[in-house]
Amino acid sequence: MRARLAPLVPALALTFAALGCAPEPIDDEGADTDGTDEGADTGPEPSSETPIYYSVGEALWRIEADGATALGLTIDPPAGWGSNGTGTHTPTVSADGSRLAYLRGEDLWIASVDTDSLEVDETLLIDLPDGARMAFSEWSPVGHDLIVFIVDLSDGGPGEPPPPPELPEGLIYGANVVDGDALTVTAAAHILGYHEWLADGSAVVHNRFGEGLVAYPLVEGPSELLLANESFGFSQLDIVGSRMVWTQLIGDEAAQIYLIDLELDGATSVAMSPLGDFAQIQWPRLAPSTDRVVARIDEHTHLCEGEAGEQELPALSRRPHWLSDEQLVDVTEAGLVRVDIDGDLTVLDAAATGLVRL
Repeated sequence: MRARLAPLVPALALTFAALGCAPEPIDDEGADTDGTDEGADTGPEPSSETPIYYSVGEALWRIEADGATALGLTIDPPAGWGSNGTGTHTPTVSADGSRLAYLRGEDLWIASVDTDSLEVDETLLIDLPDGARMAFSEWSPVGHDLIVFIVDLSDGGPGEPPPPPELPEGLIYGANVVDGDALTVTAAAHILGYHEWLADGSAVVHNRFGEGLVAYPLVEGPSELLLANESFGFSQLDIVGSRMVWTQLIGDEAAQIYLIDLELDGATSVAMSPLGDFAQIQWPRLAPSTDRVVARIDEHTHLCEGEAGEQELPALSRRPHWLSDEQLVDVTEAGLVRVDIDGDLTVLDAAATGLVRL
């Protein structure tokens, strides 16, 4: 029987979650369980050991990919904790699990773990004045960098608009780079937009309409045009390693999902889905190391493999996470679920309400 564990010591709970290890479940009468009898069929075995971070209401939880242990983290609920993992205000966890970024109100907090001493620290990193708002990216895929965009939403009323609220020293309206190790923030006026990170974490890429895919380095320097596209651009792109998928507008209303390898000079794009209406082909998500794409097609979840064809999967949200090349994880009406590419579905936690961004 799987028990949901409420941590007894806040620092210890966050340490377990950040380091990717958790105590064995405790079987007691007061623990909530998923109602699964010991020895019952729980679906296919997980193909990844990566723990999953998700929300239950406003509380943050972590669970092993096999659903064996769910552990609550005792952090005061920040804004957006209960939303699904797609928005720029949704909390995000670093690839190694040792950093969390989230908002309380409009202030950015970073939670970090010292992997030697196992001490946990929460730091208020950016304290914004009234009228200023921010959005933030996912963590860099190879480190602890984060992009933060700050905008002025103050209302000056009729007449001459007042100057924007004064920001803390060193910050600018627009892009700023957070170093999650040094806990510093550096203005980055040269970064004009963000859609994804490059695989090595050296730059972020932005889909600039009428021009194409542009890379902006973290350290101030010239941008680089990676792929030209003078029409609608690379809509709903997803980059994994050197590969990228996107929904390409064809003509006035048609669309198709394409894949390309950004590191291959002169590489041609490959169609990964059938041609269809642009509004009905949405949100392609690329597998970690194979040319498999999951996307919303005609309001259903489909696995697309180019010439190998496609198949419908159980209903998922617009942006599920790949656990591995064989399995996805998502939050649906059934709760936190793990889905095999053959369509087998396993409920990991029926109480889950949203995923944390990866």
